[in-house]
Amino acid sequence: MARADLHYAMAVDREILEASSVDPGLLDPVVRVPSGVPGAARPFVVLRDYQGPVGDYTERFELRDATGAVVHASPVRRVHLTGEMFEDRFTDVLSGFGVDSPDEHTLHFFVDDDPVGSVPVFVESGMGGDPRVAAEETFKKAVGKGEIIWVTVPAAAGVRGAKPHTQPVWFLAQGGKLFVLTGPGEQDVQGLVQASEVEITARSKDLRSRVSRVPAAVRVVAKDNPEWDTLANAATPKRLNLPDKTFEAAIARWRETCELVELTPRFARAESAA
Repeated sequence: MARADLHYAMAVDREILEASSVDPGLLDPVVRVPSGVPGAARPFVVLRDYQGPVGDYTERFELRDATGAVVHASPVRRVHLTGEMFEDRFTDVLSGFGVDSPDEHTLHFFVDDDPVGSVPVFVESGMGGDPRVAAEETFKKAVGKGEIIWVTVPAAAGVRGAKPHTQPVWFLAQGGKLFVLTGPGEQDVQGLVQASEVEITARSKDLRSRVSRVPAAVRVVAKDNPEWDTLANAATPKRLNLPDKTFEAAIARWRETCELVELTPRFARAESAA
């Protein structure tokens, strides 16, 4: 059997890879060591694309440091390629990997024990910037490209057997905050109005993968506040398949039966791309 070829490969921080599903410009093939070197790297993905005649092969990879010493060897795995007209992608996530040197490492790939290619692995220590800023930018991009978010409401206090629950909701984004309507005839998010804090999950619009998870403070916008009218008017175009004949009728219904809830993300505690 003719050998397979390595067409594309990289090692990339898992958080960066997930964020790049929202904005490809965020893709930066680095392995990040937040506490400095030596230290433990954040989880990173070893990604590779093979192309070759249809059939089964064995595949493995080695990660070598700047001296050429093997610091990680993957187990041998059996893979199936779908044919020379296709590229087949395989990924592994390495967690808790110890990095002793900030120097460039190298990934070497083998198919049927034949070397098929290698790529550099770049080590970035100290996270290369403010993680809060990175979390905020990633979240904003995900929200800006999506039509829904997932809201997790904590279990109701004092209610036996109560559990946190998560549901998708449509929303209005304004001024760095998200606004959600809840109530009969709309998305009825149980416990949202009573909660002091919820968790917002933003996902990639195309890949549906989780990009960012952010805690958010909850505030109910009073209906006698002029802000309520401004926000309700801005929200009407965001509501798909309105059952009302006019925007005015929708706003009147919301005022009667719904609550408008403000969610303020807290990025200092944000978690990106698990």
